[in-house]
Amino acid sequence: MNGYEDISFDQNVADEIAACYQQIVTGRRPTNQRQISPNVKTAAIKAAALCEQSQTDPRVYVQAQQRYASHDGNFYPNHLHTSSALENVAKYKTFVLIPLDPAKLYATQLLYLTTAIRNTKRSVESILMDKTIQFYPWFRILITKQPNANIIQEFGEAARQQMVPLWSDFLKKKTYEDGTPFDLARIPKKQ
Repeated sequence: MNGYEDISFDQNVADEIAACYQQIVTGRRPTNQRQISPNVKTAAIKAAALCEQSQTDPRVYVQAQQRYASHDGNFYPNHLHTSSALENVAKYKTFVLIPLDPAKLYATQLLYLTTAIRNTKRSVESILMDKTIQFYPWFRILITKQPNANIIQEFGEAARQQMVPLWSDFLKKKTYEDGTPFDLARIPKKQ
């Protein structure tokens, strides 16, 4: 019993978050769990649920929190699970991990989709709902002419987090094959 039975999380994700945090702070990766302090373990448990919700690799999750949650240069365990943790991940993915050329990124996403359709003979919805294929949430929602409620429900919040001006400006100029502009209203607005 860890005292966090009411939090749904994967222990392996929590362990990796704790190890990554420890490596960033101390410069050395722990070789066993005894080298990680209890407050880091507690923070990692809380962070694991958020990390899983963001569908992000634990290392990327921790790097995002270090970059955006630590304002004074110090990186504390409670920075791993702030109220803006998911937004930090989205910003990190948008500005650090992905190329900043929207046209190239869009073309790559379209290539993934057309290749998957051709190679698997699955439906477009099935492919877009497949979390193992590395589509960005906004792409999953916007690429089909007709809105798909299942896709919007599953990926809407993550897409909203990625809708920074760089992407929304680019996507406002995109159209479907018939010339109709992309329906950006499908992506939920911040509440």
